[in-house]
Amino acid sequence: MSAGWELSAAYSELNARLRRRRAFPPAFAQAFPGIPAHIQRLFTAGDMTGRLAEALADAGAELEHEAKVRTELRQALLYPAFLVGFGFLTVVFIFIVVVGQPRRYSNVSLANQPPQLRPRLAPGMRTWSCRGAHFVLP
Repeated sequence: MSAGWELSAAYSELNARLRRRRAFPPAFAQAFPGIPAHIQRLFTAGDMTGRLAEALADAGAELEHEAKVRTELRQALLYPAFLVGFGFLTVVFIFIVVVGQPRRYSNVSLANQPPQLRPRLAPGMRTWSCRGAHFVLP
């Protein structure tokens, strides 16, 4: 609702400037300061050549095209961003749930260890076994 009031105030300001016999391009630039500079230059060129109506129509078409491209670009980038985020969450899920925590045993029996590790393990050390490979954890 606030944007409607701002637009109404800007049109009122433009109308007041035109009634004071100001030129259209500077009056429009002061009433609508957010309009891009190339559109303001288009209005100036249209006013100087006597084709202001065509310049206004061209500016409207240009601004509509820019808004359409901006919307399409945002929608086009939303899907890949969703895929990247979902892929990241999937990898995190696989590492946490599927791979899981290493299996740790609090009571290590030296008799259950491979022969090459038996002399190096002290009672109370933990191991992690994964597909036949044994790792010693402190």
